[in-house]
Amino acid sequence: MARRGLSDIAIRNFKPGTVRREIPDPGARGLYVVVHPTGRKGFAVRYRFYGVPRKLTLKGGISLVAARKLAAEAMHEVAAGRDPSVTRQEAKARAADTLQSVCEEYFKREGAGLRTVEKQRSTLTRLVFKSLGARPIGSIRRKEIIRLLDKIADENGPRMADLVLAAAPRHELACGPRRRFPLPDRARDEPRQDEGTGAHPHPE
Repeated sequence: MARRGLSDIAIRNFKPGTVRREIPDPGARGLYVVVHPTGRKGFAVRYRFYGVPRKLTLKGGISLVAARKLAAEAMHEVAAGRDPSVTRQEAKARAADTLQSVCEEYFKREGAGLRTVEKQRSTLTRLVFKSLGARPIGSIRRKEIIRLLDKIADENGPRMADLVLAAAPRHELACGPRRRFPLPDRARDEPRQDEGTGAHPHPE
């Protein structure tokens, strides 16, 4: 007769010991309850990938039901020939390279308490992040930026489109091929350094 799985009440009643413990859940293949000496509890999934023992630590604060669902998804990944630990790392990397996350990093460095930074964040949150915020920087195309700015200009006026363009940390986002922020031509219409000096520009 198969053993019944754990319950939320049983997990709450687990007492911490002097060492870290992992208690298997008979109700979900590969799922373990991790009990730390401090009393903190969490979940982990143990599996083998091409014969090599692997462990996937689940995010904290989730319920037993959620942990079982994530464990089932992880084991499905293994059965499909994918390592769930690698899949999660790749997902984190993609999330860290989205337009919104890169802008947030820039705002933090510039100073979260500055009024201008808060105004820039508010402008981009209201008009840009909803449509493009979750997109990886490298996947955003120049025509999409132009289309978005034209839409903002149509709905909010040309000045608001200019404010959105000014709020985007362009130099930060253009620091590499994977973080290129393709801006429309009007954003590039800045005076050349040799203009007004009498020097002749170099031929293209």
